[in-house]
Amino acid sequence: MKRKVLFIIPSLSGGGAERVFSLLVRHLDRNEFDPRLALLKKEGPFLADVPEDVEVIDLKCEKSRYSPVKIIRLVRQMQPDIVFTTLGYLNLISLMAGVFYPKTVKTVIRESTYVSESLKLEKYGRLFVRLYRRLYKKADRIICLSESMKGDLLSRFDIPEGRVTMIPNPVEYHEIRRRAEAETEPELAGKLDETERERTLLAVGRLEYEKGHDLLIQALAFLPKDVRVILAGSGSRREDLEKLAESGGFRDRVIFAGFQSNPFSLTRYASVFVFPSRYEGFGSALVEALACGLPAVSFAGPTAAREIIRPGFNGFLSEKIDPEHLAEAIGKALDNEFDGKAIAGDAEERFDVRRIIPRYEDVFRHV
Repeated sequence: MKRKVLFIIPSLSGGGAERVFSLLVRHLDRNEFDPRLALLKKEGPFLADVPEDVEVIDLKCEKSRYSPVKIIRLVRQMQPDIVFTTLGYLNLISLMAGVFYPKTVKTVIRESTYVSESLKLEKYGRLFVRLYRRLYKKADRIICLSESMKGDLLSRFDIPEGRVTMIPNPVEYHEIRRRAEAETEPELAGKLDETERERTLLAVGRLEYEKGHDLLIQALAFLPKDVRVILAGSGSRREDLEKLAESGGFRDRVIFAGFQSNPFSLTRYASVFVFPSRYEGFGSALVEALACGLPAVSFAGPTAAREIIRPGFNGFLSEKIDPEHLAEAIGKALDNEFDGKAIAGDAEERFDVRRIIPRYEDVFRHV
């Protein structure tokens, strides 16, 4: 009999967790698994990627705090073998609601960030630390995205090691390569020039504090004046970043591209990808850039970058989280000769869906 897996996520907006869930429901082996998808709010660009054989349930919750009763009702009605959630607050909700699930239901959660770092920004951080310590150990299995994230969970939150499994995010290597060859949106393409590729950096991600784009803009002060940045993404800090670029005299060196449904097409205009996150559970955008053959620069931690970037082969790391050290690593990358085909092949070998999805299936099979 097939195992029924109920995936629950707030929406399918354009983030890393949402992309992973869309890949999982698409690629799980239908001979063994019956995936269902529940969204707190049925919206987001990745909805288009959900195959027709996957039932999508709209819980119609404007905010997550309104979701517990609806989640409990759905689980009791559907009777899945596994409830699988991601994102910290939704994981906590599912684990609290779990006392009302049928006894046969297993709870699997996917942690997407460095919990100890993200809680430093929470108004009620101490309360959340207690909740994580009390509730996360109740999960039947926790999936984290890197060995360093796994170490953070084990050391800071008193979780039994046997309940934590490390699985990096998957990427659709061949689809990424195909989309990298597609045309860029005409309005944006008019601002870009492939002949300036060798002195152009690319960064892709939500424009939020933890993503560190302010550090990248400030790093331009320590780089030659012909180096510029394409910054693709939307978020609450866009206006602040534009003001930062203006005040630093970098406005002509930073192209704010906004959210791009196909950011892979931008790789033809850049020679180095920069991933400046202050902290990050994994970094799908980083691996996707490598899959396009683009070398990358990142801070060494707390991120998974140390497990992804091999200095001198596919990029460089900055050991300190500040603009000057980031600029130093970028300078090394700009001056280095990389083998783009080798970089792309290595990314495929380590992170392609064909290698990662079976690891999720193994968890679902044996939990």
